[in-house]
Amino acid sequence: MAVETVFLLPGQGGYTPGIFAGDGSPDVGEVLDAADRIAAEFGRGGVSDLLTRTDAPSAADLMRSDSFALQLAVFTAAVGSFRIAERQGAPDVVVGHSMGEIAALTVAGAFSLADGARLVCHRSEALLAHCPSDGGMVALELPAPRAAHLVGAVADRGLAVAVSNAPRQTVVSGPDDAVGTIARLAGTLGVQATRLNSPFPFHSPMLSVAAHAFDEAISGIRQQPLRRAVYSPVAGGYVHDDTDLKALLVRQLTTPVQFMAAVRELHAEGAQRFVECGRAGLSGLVRRSVPDVSTTNTVQPRAAEADPARTVVEAAPVNTATAVDWRRIWGSIR
Repeated sequence: MAVETVFLLPGQGGYTPGIFAGDGSPDVGEVLDAADRIAAEFGRGGVSDLLTRTDAPSAADLMRSDSFALQLAVFTAAVGSFRIAERQGAPDVVVGHSMGEIAALTVAGAFSLADGARLVCHRSEALLAHCPSDGGMVALELPAPRAAHLVGAVADRGLAVAVSNAPRQTVVSGPDDAVGTIARLAGTLGVQATRLNSPFPFHSPMLSVAAHAFDEAISGIRQQPLRRAVYSPVAGGYVHDDTDLKALLVRQLTTPVQFMAAVRELHAEGAQRFVECGRAGLSGLVRRSVPDVSTTNTVQPRAAEADPARTVVEAAPVNTATAVDWRRIWGSIR
């Protein structure tokens, strides 16, 4: 299969308040209406206002007040942005980043629009009911193997290397205290650490119970034939009609996302154009991972707008009670 154009569908970080403000198109309207209808099935309010009003709450505010709405808004933003991007031409392959895999599989036809939204809602309910409330994520400006050394130094079984985004960007997930220790260790070693506005410690062992509950909740959702090629950064390759895609989405909650490897594999197959459906920073990760490619996104940044998906962790003194072999850690990550 010839690969030239890849559409990227974001997960966490994919919510931009008012992303569809001023877009009254029927194709985006259908996505908004479906999301609101499915939210009502779950006894929740809709997300249209979040995506059509520029004064809607930020991702950080929603993370604290309504993570269910945030997750559904992320999905809706990705699918709606895909439809906007598609006006300029169809992709050869779609790739979903983290929860963006649900959106990617939906736009590829594996799930109906309504069932895609239901998958997100069941996932959110499972997380709210069964995920420990003290988890988080931090992005480190380190390659994944070196980030793994920091994880090993903290020695918390809940910690995990969750996402390999780029040659020098890796996300670690786990208990809040342990993630905070990772961030402080990184700061002391001169490594930038960025605490993510993530409501849960995605892609970590902490979500195993939630994953089981999610699996049970989605048993009645029907998988349909794919209409587009989908490359999964969790599966490490293309998915097919005989792939159990619901099982993949369940496994994804506790399995690392190999985004950089996916980008490099597709680039090796000939991909030269990467279109981000939204604006969560995936375009920048692509440019850091492969040379000489074209990257665009469907959202123009507003003046002096901060990235709503994250806040930077300042370097802070490390708790002296943390047992760390500093010479070993320093040598392993530099």
